[in-house]
Amino acid sequence: MKSDATSVLEQPPAPREKRPLNPWLLVFITIGMFLTLVIIGLPLLALLAPKQTLRDNEFLMPDGKVLRIEGLTWGKTHRLDFERPSSGFWEYLHRGRTPIQRGSGQDQLMVWMTCHDAQTGRSLDFDWWAGSVAIDSHGDEIPDHDVYHSQMGPHGSSSGGGGRPFRADRGVYDTWVVSSFLPAFRTDQGRFKLQVKNLAGEVVATFELTHPSPPTAQTWPAEELPATKSNGDLAVALQRLNANFHWATSNGEKLKYWYYSPETVVSENGQPTTDWSASLLEVTDSLGNQNYNMRSLSIREPTWKVRLAACRVQTSKFAVAETWSFAEMPLPEKDTALPRSDTQSISGVTVTLIALAGLGKTSYSIATPGLSRYGNFSSSSGGTAFGSSTKIESKRNGSTSTSTVEANWPHLTLESTGLSPLHRLYLLAKDDQGRDVPTQQTYHYGELQSFFFKTEPDAKSLTLTIIVHKGHEFEFFIKPPELPEDKPMP
Repeated sequence: MKSDATSVLEQPPAPREKRPLNPWLLVFITIGMFLTLVIIGLPLLALLAPKQTLRDNEFLMPDGKVLRIEGLTWGKTHRLDFERPSSGFWEYLHRGRTPIQRGSGQDQLMVWMTCHDAQTGRSLDFDWWAGSVAIDSHGDEIPDHDVYHSQMGPHGSSSGGGGRPFRADRGVYDTWVVSSFLPAFRTDQGRFKLQVKNLAGEVVATFELTHPSPPTAQTWPAEELPATKSNGDLAVALQRLNANFHWATSNGEKLKYWYYSPETVVSENGQPTTDWSASLLEVTDSLGNQNYNMRSLSIREPTWKVRLAACRVQTSKFAVAETWSFAEMPLPEKDTALPRSDTQSISGVTVTLIALAGLGKTSYSIATPGLSRYGNFSSSSGGTAFGSSTKIESKRNGSTSTSTVEANWPHLTLESTGLSPLHRLYLLAKDDQGRDVPTQQTYHYGELQSFFFKTEPDAKSLTLTIIVHKGHEFEFFIKPPELPEDKPMP
């Protein structure tokens, strides 16, 4: 018998209800695909991408490293806004420019460089770098000087000077920028070559560069020597300027360091005198280079400016206004210092006595507001006084200076604020028996200095006279001196 009822197994399945897709799942899928692309895809594309060509400011050295010129700056103050390459995703998001600043006493050209791995672009150090030279319009090599390095990392930075080669601190930093100065030199319409040398003295990189501010040469008429200049009753005759040099070794390379000495005759009231002496203040060539680092003056420039200072010698007679005297100051016992606070203005210089100390080891502290601009620091130096060793340790904290001196002779420490290159500060001493006591000057730092006394064993006290004298300046324009014949390198 046939039934009208349909079997349950034969009935069509009921349609399922469609649920909407969770929107958060779409967000997670999208983020996952993006991270996969960043972590895997981008590095893979970087490996498969064709090798990047060198830019104009880059050079591939023989050892496979890439040397890059990060900047050229000109002047007395220098600044490079350097962007450190990021080493991770978060550093990339927070990357920024780090300002690096330097200064010098005269206008100079600064070259900023970095070194990189040619394949990965990773920053490398400069343990191979011996120096750089600019080739001027005469074809002469102009060596650089005063190297400086800046180290940067994800947690900070540091900088400092020092010699080459520079070996980086990889434990803390991952990026390095080096810089060095070049004096003013003549260019070919602003263009010049820069050659970089390794420790073997080989040229490993050559750049064609544009000077940011080519210096303009002064047109000074040169005077015939001997030449005479006058100031009131005083006259200085410059006979000649002598040039000489000594050899020095830097990074294994022998270099000439030039120095200059004037030959002069000083006259007072028309008569030659030995009460005055003329010394060299400064030499400047037509491009503005000065004789500070002993290598920057250009012998090819047609005219040099020579500045001389004429000052009275210590044995001369001085005006009362130039002297400050102390009678019969008792000599302290061994290892004892007597603090002082006497202050006097002499010839525009403020002189403050700090302490009179006996032989042995002495220490004293006193407020020295004039030195507060140097900040807090400590220093140590050694030397000799009358054939025996001396040691001076100085510390600063705010406006207080503490000095510890070890010596076999008594000494006087003073501060002289306002001394110029035209000033001379002398100290004359006599003991209680009327004997002249030899003195020897040494410096702590800044304007803080000491005078050691070569006293006799039976001396009980000293009569002191402090002399501050300001001399006169004389200016000459001359042709560069003849250079001496080359001496063999030692």
